[in-house]
Amino acid sequence: MKKIQIILLCLSGVIGMIFIACKKYVDPTKPDITLTNHYCNDPIAANYNHGFPGIPDNSVCRYPTDFFKGNWQFVDSIFYPDMRFYRTQTLSLSFTPMDQALDTFRTRLTVLGLCPNNTILKVTANKYALALTDTLLPNVNGGQLFCSVSDTVSGFFKRTNDTLRTSMNINLTELSAADTFYHRGLAIKQ
Repeated sequence: MKKIQIILLCLSGVIGMIFIACKKYVDPTKPDITLTNHYCNDPIAANYNHGFPGIPDNSVCRYPTDFFKGNWQFVDSIFYPDMRFYRTQTLSLSFTPMDQALDTFRTRLTVLGLCPNNTILKVTANKYALALTDTLLPNVNGGQLFCSVSDTVSGFFKRTNDTLRTSMNINLTELSAADTFYHRGLAIKQ
């Protein structure tokens, strides 16, 4: 019995020393950092939360349509399906975002200038600077009407990471009654 009392007394002494030696943790004082950078706080923007932490400022937001909006000069190289060269043409393209009341996600654009008869091409852009032609025709292998009622087009527009100029790669496939043509080339922002 005496041994148990000594063990309990020693054990309570050790526990008492642990509690006396311990202090409640206190967070260290943090340096006073004044955040000056602004970041986009709109979840539909391509640069959502880029630059966080900082000051929320939606005026710095970039939306998918912003990558393409404006006028571009496109050097269009046209090829046959077997990659034989057909011809080259230089086109002035105009990318226009759709009305924000109709496109709340700011991803829809129209492209004017691919056809001489002012046919408008509709595309949908994403936050990765890629715009795809919309599929508007049922029971057709993708695409939408192109320069005539029998032609369809499908493909993409991809902004490049060129630091010297603002450019995009264009890759379109035209299905016409006569043949299939591939439109490939680079467009430079004007």
